[in-house]
Amino acid sequence: MTSSLDTMPLFVKAGGIVALADGAVTVAPGHGTASLYDDAGDGEGYLAGESSTTQVTVRTDGSGTVVTIGPQPGLPSQAI
Repeated sequence: MTSSLDTMPLFVKAGGIVALADGAVTVAPGHGTASLYDDAGDGEGYLAGESSTTQVTVRTDGSGTVVTIGPQPGLPSQAI
């Protein structure tokens, strides 16, 4: 594999879940779970519990890949 100095390859195992800086999530087909942590990104509110955790699950079978994003405060569960 070759790449330029402007890019870096990212190798992800089957079912791997990668959270990107812009809030997007990239998944690799397979089976896997991850917990995504989020807070304000500044200050010390996280010390007082001002944060949220969202469960993400990936499952691939013969009909395709399903990504399930668990509930986040104020939002229902959804399957993409």
